[in-house]
Amino acid sequence: MKRLLVNLFVGWILFVFSNASAFSSELEEQCGKTDDFNVCILAAVDLIHGSREGQGYSDAYFTKDLDYGPAANAIEASNKKPNTMCVAAVSETLITALNIYYNNTKDTKPFDDLPAARWNGWSARDIRDYMWENRGSHSAGYAFDKFGIGQKLDFPDLRPGDFLSFDRGNNSGHSVIFISYLDKEYNELKNFSSEVAGFKYYSSQGSGVAGFAYRWAFFTGSDGKGVCSSPDTHPSKFRDCFGGGVQKHYVANRGGRVNMPQKWHVKESSEQLVATLEAVLTPVIEQQFATQLGNVADLVSKNFSFGLTKKFDIGKGSGPIASLPGILKDKKDFQDLATSSSKQRELVQSPAIKGDILKAVQAEIDRQVPGRLDPKFLKEE
Repeated sequence: MKRLLVNLFVGWILFVFSNASAFSSELEEQCGKTDDFNVCILAAVDLIHGSREGQGYSDAYFTKDLDYGPAANAIEASNKKPNTMCVAAVSETLITALNIYYNNTKDTKPFDDLPAARWNGWSARDIRDYMWENRGSHSAGYAFDKFGIGQKLDFPDLRPGDFLSFDRGNNSGHSVIFISYLDKEYNELKNFSSEVAGFKYYSSQGSGVAGFAYRWAFFTGSDGKGVCSSPDTHPSKFRDCFGGGVQKHYVANRGGRVNMPQKWHVKESSEQLVATLEAVLTPVIEQQFATQLGNVADLVSKNFSFGLTKKFDIGKGSGPIASLPGILKDKKDFQDLATSSSKQRELVQSPAIKGDILKAVQAEIDRQVPGRLDPKFLKEE
């Protein structure tokens, strides 16, 4: 009898794992064959859950150095691997999904559009900085929209495999892969409705199983249907209670979805941002140049009789200062420029200075725009 029970138990374990493996394999096989990249995200969740679950949590990124399409170990993990934090976890999930997509299709477009350097850097043109919710970003969806690889979504519009950031209302937040809506009995709901009391997600967190794991999140108050104020009836499903509700800022407009790579428009998003930045930056930099010219003119005019122009040798300066000797002929010219803001503004519009302003605007745009400095874009422009 004992041997029979053991055999039944072993058989059950093999059945569960074989079916889970078959489901995961089915998702992996479908990745790239449909017009829905969420299939690839869910395949990545299954792959990670089967091989990287519960490897620890800390303020670190990536469980290991990650392949990126045809490039092995192209995305570097921190020195605390395999520990990883939540924003790094959802980034790792996306990168893993792109690798599954590449293995199935051999399509290099996503890796050409968004090179590995954009995941390794922390500049204004690196997607990692936006995934980490820096530079005004408040979610992965914001980063996807900014870089032209996806879009922002509101909470009621989420589908399995979407991304979500949320605040708990206690000075802590989270970034996760959305799996499903939940009713108050922990049942998974396909669509948003009045029955929704929370949601199931996948990410890396410190409590419970530290590292990658599933969680069941519920709203507090009436939106959570009283789940969080009741005894925990599902101890095997780690409950995550947080403040707010479905229409409040805790989750509102903080979802995101990645498009199929054929629909990525990284270059178009870059060009749109360039046009916006040009309109915003040009008057700002013109004013900076005008002020700079006025300050230099004031310094020179006050010391003009002592031959400071030669000592200062402003003709060897850079930017607008280098152009001054060819424009201003005597001490009075410098004095007028130093005391007249209208003359300063007029001067920055002159052909001699305008070129310097355009260069300064472009330099600032190159610093800020995602991918602007990539050789791919420089060749196409």
